Amino acid sequence: RLQSEGRYNEAIAAYRESLRNGMGAGDAYLGIAQSYQRLGESGSARDAYGEAIRAYEGQISAGRSAGVARQGIAACRAALDVLGG
Repeated sequence: RLQSEGRYNEAIAAYRESLRNGMGAGDAYLGIAQSYQRLGESGSARDAYGEAIRAYEGQISAGRSAGVARQGIAACRAALDVLGG
């Protein structure tokens, strides 16, 4: 919701808090990356997309929601292509 209201810095903080509270890391890092991207912070966005991909790969390795994780990886890679990295 914070993202949809343009409150990206607050969204980043909320996603980081969610990570500490057990939210799926891939989804949290994806949200962080998207928020950084909307703020124009490409380097931080690229880093967060990379963290999301690693988290989704771990999810696949653990046999948890592999289809959803593959979709997340595809979304991250598409965003990285847009960012040029």
